[in-house]
Amino acid sequence: MMKVNTIIFTLMMLTVPLAGCSSDDSTAEVPGCTNADANNYNENSTIDDGSCDYDLDDDGVKDRYEVDGCTDNTANNYMISATDEDGSCDYDLDDDGVLDFNEVLGCTDSNANNHNSDATDEDNTCDYDLDDDGILDTDEILGCMNSTANNYNSYATDDDGSCDYDLDDDGASDWLFIGDSDIEGWDTSQFIDSSNIGYGGSMCSDTLSSIDEVLEQYTPTHVVIVCGENDLSEERTVEETFEDFQAIINKIIGSGASVTYMGTKPEPGTTELHAQYRDYDNRIQDFAVNLANDSYAPLNVVDVSQGFEDIGNPNSLYQEDELHLSLEGYEYWNQWLVQVSNDSECIIWQSQECRVSIE
Repeated sequence: MMKVNTIIFTLMMLTVPLAGCSSDDSTAEVPGCTNADANNYNENSTIDDGSCDYDLDDDGVKDRYEVDGCTDNTANNYMISATDEDGSCDYDLDDDGVLDFNEVLGCTDSNANNHNSDATDEDNTCDYDLDDDGILDTDEILGCMNSTANNYNSYATDDDGSCDYDLDDDGASDWLFIGDSDIEGWDTSQFIDSSNIGYGGSMCSDTLSSIDEVLEQYTPTHVVIVCGENDLSEERTVEETFEDFQAIINKIIGSGASVTYMGTKPEPGTTELHAQYRDYDNRIQDFAVNLANDSYAPLNVVDVSQGFEDIGNPNSLYQEDELHLSLEGYEYWNQWLVQVSNDSECIIWQSQECRVSIE
């Protein structure tokens, strides 16, 4: 019996290893992404491990919802709905080879008065009428426009300062400019046969004390005078200043010359004097009207103050000191003086027209 049991145990031990053997050839499982729509799909995976990726650029937008386009909001073709930059951004709207932020707007026509050599884009501001008289520069005719001059040109559209008032060429000054720093700083060379003896700080009282000697030396045909502002700023009264002015004008007219008075300016730097300026100018305008007769106005007045106010009295009419005229301011003076001198019947000139003339 013992022998039989031993044999049975031995047979059982021999069969245990055989129980682990199998004829199944299947391989081990391969974990990974098994979704073919995912960016990291693995065709060899046999079991999905949850690693599938659907946002290739990790911007929080699933690939299926991505929109390609320009994402720079400074570009011309910025696309607000774009989620992925596709390199299509355009920064040269007119395709002229100059990036928009480098463009310079201006007049690109070299024939225009305001041609801007730096301009890359035409802005339609080109100006072909420099003096704004309604006549294109190419059609302008330069010449003397004063009908009282010896060389008056009825076809001229622009006065070139060539008017001759000295027919016998005897050397007498046709134009004499006297007065304060506004005269001194004025380039009066466009007025042929002119002399400018203005000087800074001059007052009417100074002009009166020297006027006899000046008239004898220059024997002018026409005198342009600026005085009064310095007198009033030195606390002389309007009455005192006007009396000196009257005396000066009477002496000039007595010599046979005519006179143009350039009125006071509404300077930003002397607003506290403007009321006195206006009072002074009003007296001179009344004086000019009373001097005129039916055929001749020996004194005419350019109402500078109202003329400047009519155009808004911008600071650009004055230098930085807010007292003296700038080149722009003098351009108006040149224009108004030429205009009033062309109108022998005008007594008071304001802006672009004669406001009071001989009746």
